[in-house]
Amino acid sequence: MSRDHRKLQVFTLADRLIIKVYGETAAFPPEERFGLCSQVRRSAVSVATNIVEGSARRTTRDYLHFINIATGSAAESLYLLDLSSRLGLLSKEVYRELEPKYSHLLRGLQFRSERLRWIDAYRASRGDQTSDRGHHQEQEWPVTVIVSPSRITIFTKSPRVAPRAARTAISRRR
Repeated sequence: MSRDHRKLQVFTLADRLIIKVYGETAAFPPEERFGLCSQVRRSAVSVATNIVEGSARRTTRDYLHFINIATGSAAESLYLLDLSSRLGLLSKEVYRELEPKYSHLLRGLQFRSERLRWIDAYRASRGDQTSDRGHHQEQEWPVTVIVSPSRITIFTKSPRVAPRAARTAISRRR
């Protein structure tokens, strides 16, 4: 199944942050060109590229794997920007501008990861061909996920939902 990564807010934010990181790291000293500068840039690019690659994957499980990698890369970028700031390579003002954006990106990726994990578990609990586990052809049923502070509720229009599995998925708490 192919998903359009351009419709994702996390991708849009990650893409904008790449441009910002490249612009700010251009002022790093020449001796850091292959060191911290390169590492910060690669981790920033890795976030967006993993979102794109995951979006192109066929199964929810593969998609989730790449979202998790993107989350790790976003955390790495945030740390490297903090380190650059503490080393005096990046101004404190620039770091204070980028830190909330990367924190927002991390929260968005973590939410997406949690949502995909619940959808994958729900589909697997149904035991039909919509599960990504095994070698079945993936079918799409309309699934609505509502996240509240105390629970995640999943609704589906699938004709094959086992009542027990549906109750289990709906009543699970965070």
